[in-house]
Amino acid sequence: WAGGAVVDDTNNPVIFYTAGDDRRSPGQRINIARSNYAADGDNDLNKWNKNASVILNQGAGEGMPGEFRDPFVFKDASTGTWFMLVTSGIAGQGGTALVYSTTDASFQSWTYRGPLFTGDATAFPLTGKVWELPNLRPLGTSGKYIFMINPAQMANPEFQSRYTWY
Repeated sequence: WAGGAVVDDTNNPVIFYTAGDDRRSPGQRINIARSNYAADGDNDLNKWNKNASVILNQGAGEGMPGEFRDPFVFKDASTGTWFMLVTSGIAGQGGTALVYSTTDASFQSWTYRGPLFTGDATAFPLTGKVWELPNLRPLGTSGKYIFMINPAQMANPEFQSRYTWY
């Protein structure tokens, strides 16, 4: 499922993705695949090595159970800390982006830090009960950032009657 990519501390591309498995409950977890570029020199990055086990399972109290997807990963160069945003929801409140961090260059050990921001599922604009596809980007050199999400349509049935989806 969806996710994103970074270049790790060894200059190797790494894909972070939602490891969806409907045979499990909860069925959404986070895993990685590393490019085989270091071994094969393929500039087209055709070969990837999936991590043998998932790097992050949703813990109790970490968002809405079973709604845990679309990792967005970035590094704070000033501290050497990697951060991961994973979208979910907070029951009775709204969609959220959960924050995890690590200094582990292998990306195997992550610490839950809490929600970055939680929406209000009842207020306009309707951003829903669960979010997807988080993105956090700097606005030039202003020191400000823009945080972007997508409301998860399947988890927000009220959207069906209010909006036309294309």
